[in-house]
Amino acid sequence: MAVMEAHHRFGSRVSSAGRDHSFAAEMAEARRRLAAVHSETFESPAGTVEFLDEGGGLPVLVSHGVLGGHDNIRELVDLWCGSQYRAVGPSRFGYLGSEMPPSATVAMQADVYAALLDHLGLERVVVCGFSAGGPAAIQFTLRHPDRLHGLVLGSSYLPGMGARAAPKALLPLVRAVIGWERGWWLLKRYRPRLLARIMGVPKTWDPSGDDDFLSIRQALFPIRPKRFGIAFDAVVSEPASNHFPLEDVTVPTLFVHAADDRLAPYEHVEPAVNRVPNAHLVTIQSGGHLFLEHAEAVRQATSTFINDVTATPRPTELGV
Repeated sequence: MAVMEAHHRFGSRVSSAGRDHSFAAEMAEARRRLAAVHSETFESPAGTVEFLDEGGGLPVLVSHGVLGGHDNIRELVDLWCGSQYRAVGPSRFGYLGSEMPPSATVAMQADVYAALLDHLGLERVVVCGFSAGGPAAIQFTLRHPDRLHGLVLGSSYLPGMGARAAPKALLPLVRAVIGWERGWWLLKRYRPRLLARIMGVPKTWDPSGDDDFLSIRQALFPIRPKRFGIAFDAVVSEPASNHFPLEDVTVPTLFVHAADDRLAPYEHVEPAVNRVPNAHLVTIQSGGHLFLEHAEAVRQATSTFINDVTATPRPTELGV
């Protein structure tokens, strides 16, 4: 794994004192940043859930990606939907302050989204599933269609993208590797291009001057409180998406995907779009998994979709 490779390459080149000081300082700063984000918790049927609810306007519930959490929900809504919306979203199972329930499934995560809407007194929202948050957003749509105005899937994991289901016995090993926070820090400090590639930045792209990328990268840390969630995504959630019945999605759906996305390969997107009855695809020609330099185009597509689906009553609301 790339993190282990970084440890092998750099462990002998960085003095223990210097490394510890820098690492400790950056992790302390990451914890301060996280603590400054105003979050709340509630007790769901699957345990304690930490969530963010910020801003006014129409509520947009975000199902965040791998390495994310409630702390970047507001930023993701601003970046890829627009600052005019109310940003709502939990840390998914095993991320930050949200518990990892025993024998967790993607369907259970979807039911927690419904429980969060009940907790907040929200009847219906637009749901945005980004990257590894896509499977839970799709399951929410399948299980609770009456709670959605519409579904946005941005750089989402879709059927055909995820690996085959891995033995759940691997979860402790994956957690241990992912939770090695110093390894991620070594990548950030000494191999930033490799870290960028892991985050889905195209190979030829230099993200060092891209403020959007640098802001998203900053929100990666702290990693260790996310290790249970990351392992769940890798071993359970993403492989489960291979079996989702997309034909049963009944709400308006917008797919936004970059043609050069290598983390969620584009060749699987059109087959998925064709299976969803009321779906539309917006293709961003470049920018990779994070839509680098194309955030405005993404915002225009998603905000137009959100405004359309919330302005037009659904057939069930008309008594049809």
